[in-house]
Amino acid sequence: QEALKAITIEKQEKETPFITIVKDIYSFLDDVFVEMSKRDPEISPISISERRIRNADEGIDKITELLNNAISILPQYEPLSFFIWSLWSAVDYYAEEYYPKLRNRETKDLLTQLGFTLEPQLTIGAIKVIGLRGIAIGIIGAILSAYRLTQLSNVTKYFSVNDAFTEYVNNAWSSVKEIEPNVRTFLNEYRRCLFSWNEYHLSPPLGYTHSFPALELPKDFRIYSNYAACKLVVKEFELMFRDYQYAIDLLGFLNTLAPLMMVRLANIREPGSNTADWSIVVPSYLAT
Repeated sequence: QEALKAITIEKQEKETPFITIVKDIYSFLDDVFVEMSKRDPEISPISISERRIRNADEGIDKITELLNNAISILPQYEPLSFFIWSLWSAVDYYAEEYYPKLRNRETKDLLTQLGFTLEPQLTIGAIKVIGLRGIAIGIIGAILSAYRLTQLSNVTKYFSVNDAFTEYVNNAWSSVKEIEPNVRTFLNEYRRCLFSWNEYHLSPPLGYTHSFPALELPKDFRIYSNYAACKLVVKEFELMFRDYQYAIDLLGFLNTLAPLMMVRLANIREPGSNTADWSIVVPSYLAT
């Protein structure tokens, strides 16, 4: 908040990516502070006053301060950010193992008091995919924007800032690498769907891309995501690729994705009746 106050953002014919992202961070955090101020009178919304930078050295100092503050909110450095990040989309039983006090009344009351809501996103029998919402939306937006800031070429070149998202993805995968055999099994099922789809169409759809929402993945990672032909159809005790009878065990599927979801390398949600929207980030050697 203090770093944001220190930076003058002057109107230009065309905003630079840096200015655009800084404004995004401010907008997200402003929404968070406004909402929190409604719940706690001791918290005030962000107030920014313009200040003209007197010389280049002062400008560099203020930008460095802003970058350090932006980086400090990232999940790999701030435990509260990781808590919010990891619960954006999580399998309930796995999240409760990871955070044993998640369902305690005290925890629920605290989350509500702060403006968070823990909502079911997908329910299949006794299994739920849950997600933090409320002010978590603004915090996730600020985190994604802060990651984008560290991927700007001028930032990495002139301010000795490393690509924090690449660092995060590499460390996150290392933390769940033991489930690699399960991930490989799931991706093999996915490829069977791709190949079958290709039998009826002239050209195959792209099974993965480099892009993560508004971010670039490390060069040695890919993201698989669903599209119409390969959405997962939710049955009572199994998931099937739509239009093809390739069933996989539901619990096995969720067990595979659950650890990845806790570190935001996978996501599953329900966009419509009986279909599950999903994505998964994996190393390139698993994507071939």
